[in-house]
Amino acid sequence: MGLGAFAAISTQLGTTAYAMTVSAYVEAVKQVEIIFALLIGGLVFGEGARVRAIWPGCVVMLLGVVILLLGKG
Repeated sequence: MGLGAFAAISTQLGTTAYAMTVSAYVEAVKQVEIIFALLIGGLVFGEGARVRAIWPGCVVMLLGVVILLLGKG
């Protein structure tokens, strides 16, 4: 009975961890839209000064995506 209970708990925790990992990947991919927003804002709408002001934060977000992908391995 104890073995079955621990197997059930292990399955539940594993499923929860998997769901959390997938949602983390989704959030990371969503951050890539910031790059496109910067490019479109700078090239199409001529907001070069604003793009220069916020690009460091975008680089930090992209580094987070890279760290997440490297940690997957």
